[in-house]
Amino acid sequence: MSTTIEDEENPPFQNSKFFGLFKNPDPGFTQTGISMFTNFVLTNMFVYGVTGRAKLAYLLSMVSIPCSVVLSVRDSQKDYEKWKEMRLLRLKGVPERKFPTTDHLELPCQMAPPHPRDPSTAANYEQVTVSHYALKWKVDFEKKNINGDVEIVLNVKQDTDKIILDSRDLNIQGVTLSKDGEEKKTGFVLEDNQALGQKLVVSTDLLKSGDKAVLNIKYETSNNAAAIQFLTAEQTTDRVAPYLFSQCQAINARSIVPCMDTPSLD
Repeated sequence: MSTTIEDEENPPFQNSKFFGLFKNPDPGFTQTGISMFTNFVLTNMFVYGVTGRAKLAYLLSMVSIPCSVVLSVRDSQKDYEKWKEMRLLRLKGVPERKFPTTDHLELPCQMAPPHPRDPSTAANYEQVTVSHYALKWKVDFEKKNINGDVEIVLNVKQDTDKIILDSRDLNIQGVTLSKDGEEKKTGFVLEDNQALGQKLVVSTDLLKSGDKAVLNIKYETSNNAAAIQFLTAEQTTDRVAPYLFSQCQAINARSIVPCMDTPSLD
């Protein structure tokens, strides 16, 4: 971001980033917010009625914006100009009237703390991540299940000798791991994970940070998989053919494919 305010009346909105405070036309801080965006469509992360500077500072300290600057704004034009010259906060394309005025306001912005581990998954996504899933399925409307295989492209972040995936009532028939063009059968075990289904633990040779590998799993779903619903032809609108639909939220994807069933990989 740049300190240059190129045009006060017609700021260059496109491809700009903005971090700052804004208020409504009434005197004092009656509405505040922080936005981080690329097209100047204001999206408030916090909107509160604010009556005191301390309360405002507290609210803004709760906002996790990746920056390490201190904003100090004063009433006087002289101090405001000095603030701009110090370049403590870099802005581009933001009219001066966007800044609040107060006797003294210092707002430190800090990095967000690390996200806690997702409790709804058993996957070891801290060590291994997934870049692609490729599915080959055969849908059996009579048995009301799906059988086939899934190819999972893996990126190793930390050294590990196992891959842990989420599963629920899946019949795992075989697992192979391909690395450096060589495919090998590998051992696996399904462990109970209480209300979260089962953990599919795949044993591997040591995978080192930076390695890429492809896991292929042949499996079959149960006939009561939580993520899918089979309808007979009579249950559909035109009554011509049976129908299948899926609903994988919140943690039901694991009932139709062994996977790292967590948004932490997004």
